[in-house]
Amino acid sequence: MTEILTTVELSAAPERVWAMLTAFSEYERWHPLLRLEGTAELGAEIAYSRRYGLNSPRWLNTEAEIVDCVAPSRLEWRIGMPSIFASREIFEIEPIPDGSLLTHRTRMSGLLGSAVGAISRSRIRASMELFDGLLARRFLGGDRGAKASAVGPNRGNRIQRRRRSRVERRRAK
Repeated sequence: MTEILTTVELSAAPERVWAMLTAFSEYERWHPLLRLEGTAELGAEIAYSRRYGLNSPRWLNTEAEIVDCVAPSRLEWRIGMPSIFASREIFEIEPIPDGSLLTHRTRMSGLLGSAVGAISRSRIRASMELFDGLLARRFLGGDRGAKASAVGPNRGNRIQRRRRSRVERRRAK
């Protein structure tokens, strides 16, 4: 099993963070890579769509299952087939004096979980950091004041630009 973890301090009470995380129909307004449809209820299946990159027209479309849902402290969904490859995305919200601490985890398991995790670790972390940064902006009107344990959301943008330029160079040959 591979696990990737980020944390970010948010200037909002846990109940507000929970409301933002569970308003799946609103993700399209603030997250350029993720679309969710359904309700945040234990055992519910939701439509899960993830864009391959910031400028990619391609989307991965699948179903996810809500495997843990405890308002306003924990939300977890799972995609994939557990014996072959499964990915769990976990959000834990804790109250802190000036708002909330969001711990964001991605766990990959199954026969291919460790291999996918090893190959994609930096890309997955960049995507998680993007998510955390965008969520922080929803409460702050920008990144000011967000204290993240990871490098920051712009790292994902640089990685996408670097990959795009390599592909463009290959095509030019």
